[in-house]
Amino acid sequence: MTIIDVSEWQGVIDWNKARPHIDGAILRCGCGTSYDDKQWARNVRECERLGIPFGVYLYSYAKDVNAARAEAEHVLRMVKGHRLAFPIYFDAEQNGTERFAHTTAATFCPLIEAAGYRVGIYSTAAWFRNYIGLPQYTRWVASWGSNNGKPQIKPNVQNMGMWQYTSVGKFNGIKGNVDVSMCYLKIEESEDDDMTEAEVRKIVHEILNGADTKPSEWAEEEKVVEHAKELGITKNGDRPQGYLKREEAFALFTRFSSKSVVRLVADAVDAVQKKVSEVLRNE
Repeated sequence: MTIIDVSEWQGVIDWNKARPHIDGAILRCGCGTSYDDKQWARNVRECERLGIPFGVYLYSYAKDVNAARAEAEHVLRMVKGHRLAFPIYFDAEQNGTERFAHTTAATFCPLIEAAGYRVGIYSTAAWFRNYIGLPQYTRWVASWGSNNGKPQIKPNVQNMGMWQYTSVGKFNGIKGNVDVSMCYLKIEESEDDDMTEAEVRKIVHEILNGADTKPSEWAEEEKVVEHAKELGITKNGDRPQGYLKREEAFALFTRFSSKSVVRLVADAVDAVQKKVSEVLRNE
């Protein structure tokens, strides 16, 4: 899988353009104990909207266990309420933290695991070998070779889940360079239903009644707008809310990884569309 990692340094990303070219993203949530990445909230929102699997990294400045604990608390505050498909990574690369990296990573990682998230460590092969160790945690290894934008010699590092092979990747929708990695991990799917049935039905209702877009050509040809008005499905008559466009359905279903929630959403949408079909048949 092709994974990019991004932060405020990439500015405002057009995720619609980037989406077809990537399999996922690792988003920086911040640095140290308190700095929140300026693009974090938007990047998360866009990935969730478009169904892009994502994980998180925090750039560490920690030199002692107290700072490492505070950094773990920082990450957990940022990811609260979000479902992660990839691990939370402890980014260990700051000059001057080398001799502390083993202790700080060993403090950070169990705290993230205890909160119910997968956790990993990002660094270079040399740092893993000389300072960090901790092969029990999945490793995201930076090894660029001549950094020509293409994968070169794969590093031989134990438990490497991702290989960041360049920092000069180019993608539609992203200005300038971006880090690119090969990912060997599986995308994690949540088995928990952390939304109530009422919350899901509310979202379905909003999508069926609140979208502010034009109807598809086929919907206009089938006079779905008129029938939707008769059934009271539309909010203001501007759109055939009884039918979802394919891209709308995709965006809806990818917001929920739980199979039972997806089934609930599908049933709700199907019930509305059956009503419209019945009207069409009875004419």
